[in-house]
Amino acid sequence: AKRVKAEMDEVLRVKVVGSTKDGLSFSYKIHTVTNMDKYFTEPEMTTVRLYDDLQWLHYCIEQDEKSEGSIIPPLPNRPDGSTKGALARSKELMSENQVIGDDRVRRYCKAMERYLQILARHPTFRYNENFTNFSIRKTSPQE
Repeated sequence: AKRVKAEMDEVLRVKVVGSTKDGLSFSYKIHTVTNMDKYFTEPEMTTVRLYDDLQWLHYCIEQDEKSEGSIIPPLPNRPDGSTKGALARSKELMSENQVIGDDRVRRYCKAMERYLQILARHPTFRYNENFTNFSIRKTSPQE
């Protein structure tokens, strides 16, 4: 009963606070706030992650034996940073008189944020070493 109470008092919040596009890839600025000092070295961290880092995290959680029997949320779609995709979206958006790209990027950020929040609230995934590394390492967690 004490462990359950302690876990309920633990805070782990994840928010995607921005994104940038470099060539064909997007990077996401992720802000994490926690009081789980047993697992995290700082109470607040901001890291920059690529979609490939998110794929790596998803794979690690799938392969972790502690995840057996758990429903792992689906990985959000990879943003399409290609010129062909951008041109198709531009034509689509211009016909609807909308700002090109902003809404789509916001949706990618929200999808990534939802995915990370589900992991952060999960009773097993939130303690996964790879999730911790994803959240705190300044460099790619894959290194």
